[in-house]
Amino acid sequence: MKVNFITKVSLTLCIIILYHTQSKAYKNTSNFTTYTTTKYSKVYVNPILSPPTIVSLSANNAEKGEIITITGSNFIDDSNTKVVVGNIEVVPTSITSNSISFVVPSAPVNTNIKVRCGNLTSNQKNFTVNQYTAGSLSLTYDPTSFSPYTYKIVATPGSGYNNGSQMEVADFDLDGNQDFLIRKGTTPEGLQILFNDGSGSAANYTNALVNFGTYNVFHYNVTDLDNDGDPDIVASGSNNIVYILSNDGSGNFTTQQISLAGTNGHLIEFTDYDLDGDYDIVCTSNIPATNTGNNIVAQIINNNSGT
Repeated sequence: MKVNFITKVSLTLCIIILYHTQSKAYKNTSNFTTYTTTKYSKVYVNPILSPPTIVSLSANNAEKGEIITITGSNFIDDSNTKVVVGNIEVVPTSITSNSISFVVPSAPVNTNIKVRCGNLTSNQKNFTVNQYTAGSLSLTYDPTSFSPYTYKIVATPGSGYNNGSQMEVADFDLDGNQDFLIRKGTTPEGLQILFNDGSGSAANYTNALVNFGTYNVFHYNVTDLDNDGDPDIVASGSNNIVYILSNDGSGNFTTQQISLAGTNGHLIEFTDYDLDGDYDIVCTSNIPATNTGNNIVAQIINNNSGT
């Protein structure tokens, strides 16, 4: 009788323990041990889990969109496992018990990486999110791709034209051939057109269109200012005058002079500043300042009529 009593007590205690264990079973049963009893078909026992551990990263820095693999231990392959980059949770692309891969999110440059499995969190590793792609440019020069090639001197304007700092190309006489507007770089400075006769030989020359005397030619530019279909010329120099040369379509020019405020006209550009359908002139120049040096300003020469 004593033996039977002990047996009943033991059986009752076992059933109570099993029942209690089942009532607190973890909802994810994939990692639990399963027991079978005569009264209960299945009982799940929640093991004591070790926190995940990061041993190494496949790279300590990467750009947004790149894939990083974490190597370690105690990783759980379920939907509760996340990679935490700084404070951003990322769903892994693949998980095994000892590796996790994920795509780098947009994150601060200097951050850290952890693995979170449910309520268990791993140690962290420092990580750098690169903000740009470093690259290199490789250029290959193949001289044979230009062969055969030749060059010729198509124009020799004469003495005094020793400053080739600027040249403009346009068909000034409307004969279908591109002409050359060049700067005469010694005193007296000026501008000259080399008219192209279309033969490919030496061009015909004009006399100086603008004579700056002892002043420097700073800049010149070409556009159709008067909307008559031929290119006109605007030039500026150290004499603080802007020269407007209106072309009659045959390469003959009428000159108009406009004085700028301050000293030294510089760059010449064109824009329709007042939106009236014709080009206006923008010229930079120096305005004397109250202290040492000059202030560089842009002055607008308004083309009121387009003529």
